[in-house]
Amino acid sequence: MNITVQQIIVNTPTWVWMLLVALFILGIKNSQERAVNLAKMFVAPLIFMIWGLWTITTSFSHIGVTLTSYVIFIVPGFLIGYVLNKNFQAFYIKNSTFYKKTSYLPLVIVLLNFVVKYGLNVMLVFYHSDLFHVIYSSANGLTVGLFFGGIVYTILIKSEIKNSKVVA
Repeated sequence: MNITVQQIIVNTPTWVWMLLVALFILGIKNSQERAVNLAKMFVAPLIFMIWGLWTITTSFSHIGVTLTSYVIFIVPGFLIGYVLNKNFQAFYIKNSTFYKKTSYLPLVIVLLNFVVKYGLNVMLVFYHSDLFHVIYSSANGLTVGLFFGGIVYTILIKSEIKNSKVVA
């Protein structure tokens, strides 16, 4: 059975394409200079967590193993996200409001998450081995960890900047 890319794209549910558009718009908005809203920073990670965990808990037979690999791989994802944000995201305070400077890192991370999740879900149609389920879960944990590394970095920098303002 030969399945083409066109068949995969045509058979992708409409909600997935709508999600891609929404995530792209969210990623562009989050890449621009703007005031930081910590609550809104959790929107994309929660979407990807729900998507990944839904698949893991409803489609895989060894939930304990797949959830363990998911959680374990959040750690390296977190570290990578933290370092990426440290190197490519800058912040400042103006009129007592915490701002982030323009950086396309949020867009890259949200699109990377989408591509990985979409690709893995397409592959899930063809590969249903225990090994693939662990790979799927690990990749999901890794990509979600990217978000949380950035969120924690942002919270720490916000605290650091506010404390330095108080001292100055």
